[in-house]
Amino acid sequence: MADGSDGWAPDPEEDVAALAAVWGRQASATATPQDRRSADPAARRRPPRVGRLVLVAGAIVAVVAIVVAVVLVGGDDEDRAPETGARSEDRVASTTVPPWEPGWTVEVSCPRLEVTAELRTSACPLATDDERVYVIEARDDPAADDPVATVVAIGVADGRPAWTVPFPDGAREVIRYPSTLLVVGPEATHGVDPVTGEVRWSAPGFPVAPLGRDHLLLDRLTDDAAGGLDSTMTVVDAGTGASTFTVTGPSTSLSVHPCGDAGLVVVSDLGRLTAHEVVDGAERWSVDGPHHDGFHRLVCSAEVVLGVEGDDILVARDVRSGATVETTDAAVPSDEGFASLVDGLGGTVVVAADDRLEGFAADASLTPRWQLDLPAGGREAVVGPAGGGGVAVAVPGDRAASFGPDGAAGEQVALDGRTDAVVEAERLIAWGGGEVLVAVASDLGRARRLPLADVRRAAAGSTHVVVSTRDEVRLYPFDP
Repeated sequence: MADGSDGWAPDPEEDVAALAAVWGRQASATATPQDRRSADPAARRRPPRVGRLVLVAGAIVAVVAIVVAVVLVGGDDEDRAPETGARSEDRVASTTVPPWEPGWTVEVSCPRLEVTAELRTSACPLATDDERVYVIEARDDPAADDPVATVVAIGVADGRPAWTVPFPDGAREVIRYPSTLLVVGPEATHGVDPVTGEVRWSAPGFPVAPLGRDHLLLDRLTDDAAGGLDSTMTVVDAGTGASTFTVTGPSTSLSVHPCGDAGLVVVSDLGRLTAHEVVDGAERWSVDGPHHDGFHRLVCSAEVVLGVEGDDILVARDVRSGATVETTDAAVPSDEGFASLVDGLGGTVVVAADDRLEGFAADASLTPRWQLDLPAGGREAVVGPAGGGGVAVAVPGDRAASFGPDGAAGEQVALDGRTDAVVEAERLIAWGGGEVLVAVASDLGRARRLPLADVRRAAAGSTHVVVSTRDEVRLYPFDP
């Protein structure tokens, strides 16, 4: 990969973690005010607010996004810890399975992405499914002065290009949805046919949440008359690009949350929670939520809407009416921190504080299932499926852990030196420190470690893991 003509040159010590936080490899799970600051390029040039997780981040993503995102937190309160919880270091595994060779390697020229006004770095954003790997390259165009961002689809089976599509206005992220490949640009999101590369639709804004039923949430920021920012949230059919619901409000107070299992989207604005149907925007219910604000995400199961209200109260609301059905204390914060909902997955909802993660049943009982102590904090955790209804959580620089659907603790694996992690297709991938760690999310005691420096992104399909560096993409098939 050639250096740019402006004198910029790659720096091996660039802040890859900052890159992941800004661009996200997967769309985040909720459109909260701070999520917009990290996902929108224009907003990043304004003074930042408090950050958070995301999916994912999704991640889509995140956006992003992805990216995308899972925090491990724990604590000291012996009275509240379930017997099945992971509360000690003695489950951290050290078994290493020998690495395996890549199925193919493809050279690429990664685009230079702006992390801040002062910092740019190279990365090849990517996504994958069972048939293709999708990667963003910078390719020369005779009609343009600078290289053009180009999305390339590479066959999983043979490493050969299936199609290429240039995006002259820029492409910064690729996210695989059930029916569509999302290509996220500086100002707009594009729906692309994953088989042919045909651009089916384009819409202003960037994706901030998958909503289930193959819908997504786009957010577009505009300046208001007072010098602040207004946010326009639009629910879009990922297959057609048709919009079903739009809401606009100040970006400092408006937040929109997916309720995919119930087919809803919940709007939180100035102490009011309002649920709308994803498919047509019809209002389902509206209730007062005086203790909920945009910095606390909501997640949904088929039965309840779950969120942290106040600093440390986990609240379950009936998904059909919005009425409160149960509350419980959650992750009493240390120092000046606060508890926040990280993610909901299957039958478990994960809550983070400054020093631990807690898992609760994602139903009207809010039964505590597990607790994981993380003295260094776990707000950067990534959450993903571990198979059989279980959950895997990973905190780069600390560890990854898995829990069964009943809260039974599985093995843990140390992530010392790892700067990024994803949990996808029931696989954990963590990278940094000149190495990539890959493990089945439900069996973290057997991890493969691939000596590979300068990894920038990673993704998993049902049959393979794919990683990108500054100048190549590698696919590793899973063991038979």
